[in-house]
Amino acid sequence: MKENMDNYVWKHIRDLDELEHIRMSAMQKFLSDYEHGKQEGRYVFHELPARLPYEPESFDIGLSSHFLLMYLWDMIFIFSP
Repeated sequence: MKENMDNYVWKHIRDLDELEHIRMSAMQKFLSDYEHGKQEGRYVFHELPARLPYEPESFDIGLSSHFLLMYLWDMIFIFSP
């Protein structure tokens, strides 16, 4: 990313160091919850394009781990109480 830094808009995140910190924090949060979340059924392994084993409209939203790790900072503002 360093080679392409000028192609990004650094509006909410100041620089690459802050971006790394945010992503690593998100990853640590996920990893610390993963085993417990699997036991509770909050994490489901799935590969696209196969259909999910749920009825249509069973959920309001489904998020991939990539989405969560990439956009955690923006989602904090949207989903925080």
